[in-house]
Amino acid sequence: QPHFQGKVAFCMMEGFLPDPNLEADVEEQAAQFLLLRQQEQAVDRSLWPHHISVEPTGQPLVEGETVTLHVCLQDMRELKVRKKNIFFSTYIFPVAFKVSGEASEVFVVGSMNKWKQPIPLQRCDDPETGVYFQTTLYLPAGDYE
Repeated sequence: QPHFQGKVAFCMMEGFLPDPNLEADVEEQAAQFLLLRQQEQAVDRSLWPHHISVEPTGQPLVEGETVTLHVCLQDMRELKVRKKNIFFSTYIFPVAFKVSGEASEVFVVGSMNKWKQPIPLQRCDDPETGVYFQTTLYLPAGDYE
């Protein structure tokens, strides 16, 4: 019988049950459970979590040691509101994505959300420049693919 601790144990206390039939390991399943729980509990839907994880700066994860927070939050407000009212933080920064051209939908996916669920961009119509898709993600400083 496996012994779980940390994030997995916390998730199990919250009702999470690992599924041995899934490709994802128990840690990944617990991370997905936490993300879904965070999305369900989001009162103000202005910033929508697409990825949240805590990783050790060294291996293995040791209690009391420094960790790195990885988060990917999408600003869900209308574009004109987003442009006027930027969320300010010393830990996460706004990154705007804009794609021009005709399409019915546009999504972005990358290392910022661990190549998981595609993030939709909002369709915008500009009488002068035409159709474009835009979104703003809030990410920690770093390099992303």
